[in-house]
Amino acid sequence: MKINALFTYGTLMQGEKANHYLRGIKGSWQGAYVFGRWINNDFVKYPIIKLDIFGEKIMGELFCSDQLANIIKILDEYEGPKYKRSISRVYLKDNSVKLAYIYELA
Repeated sequence: MKINALFTYGTLMQGEKANHYLRGIKGSWQGAYVFGRWINNDFVKYPIIKLDIFGEKIMGELFCSDQLANIIKILDEYEGPKYKRSISRVYLKDNSVKLAYIYELA
């Protein structure tokens, strides 16, 4: 299964410090959300999502690009070992659902 979307909720979002990874490829952005829990991690210094269908609605942005596969390993390295790349249902404002990668607590 080819995944061509990434749900962002932190430093990879538009205007954030690591967004340059995604600006380097052609793609589109839209508002979206997932269900999960925020986990505080003292090592990472940023809250990390743990996906949980019974959790709270966590707002973010969905980045879609046919070129995502070209940089996904670079994103894995950037996120590091405290995060794992998972595939999740992402909910869009028009009530549609898309499968996308998300970095969550490892």
